[in-house]
Amino acid sequence: MAREVGLVPGTLVQRFGSQRGLLLALADRSAQVAGEAAVLLPHLPSRHPREPEER
Repeated sequence: MAREVGLVPGTLVQRFGSQRGLLLALADRSAQVAGEAAVLLPHLPSRHPREPEER
């Protein structure tokens, strides 16, 4: 994973402490993003502006 993000493995270990720490941080961030998206969804248009209206 470190190679994919352009870091050496030691940097990830230093930042997250372990693979488990990295996965927990990823899960936490994913939950935050999902919560932010849930707040925005009701404010989005129900259809795409270029989509034809239903008859």
